Amino acid sequence: MLPVLSNAWWMLLLRGAGALLFGVAGFVRPQAEVVFGTILLVLMLFVAYAALAGLAGVAAALLNRGRPGADLLALLGVAHLAAVALALVYPAPVAIALVLAIGLHALATGVLDVWIAIRLRRQIRTGWLWGTAGVLSILLGGYLLAFAGAGVAGPSRLVFAYAAVLGVLFIALGLQGRLRPDRSPQAAG
Repeated sequence: MLPVLSNAWWMLLLRGAGALLFGVAGFVRPQAEVVFGTILLVLMLFVAYAALAGLAGVAAALLNRGRPGADLLALLGVAHLAAVALALVYPAPVAIALVLAIGLHALATGVLDVWIAIRLRRQIRTGWLWGTAGVLSILLGGYLLAFAGAGVAGPSRLVFAYAAVLGVLFIALGLQGRLRPDRSPQAAG
């Protein structure tokens, strides 16, 4: 798994940057709300983030084809892209469908993130960042699925805060992989 991540540090950086932009854009939304409305704005921001993260995950998996762990990156990318498809194909029941799509996306990618963190626990010191991101995603996904009937307006600030924190975690992971030429655990100390 570690050789795959050594070659795919940019995927983590892109995923982090996309999540951070999604979170920050959501907090500056009052001006955009006038033009787009809360639901459409959240949908557009979510689709942009998930598409970026999905394409980066699939590209990283393809570039590392045949290496251990590439399959998990592919699954992660596909989970992101499936959420994009769901959000775009079923925009009619927008409020509940969007909350469900974001909840399912967070739950699926959270489980995969924890799985990856467990596989990396002996190889990198900062694997806990990945595990933390996964646990936060699982918690948010569970919350959104449990309270989907509330629509998107209520939990939107929570979603944006989560995205910003997730962005920082994945940017840190990406930079950790990029800045260290020897990515072995011994080089970390």
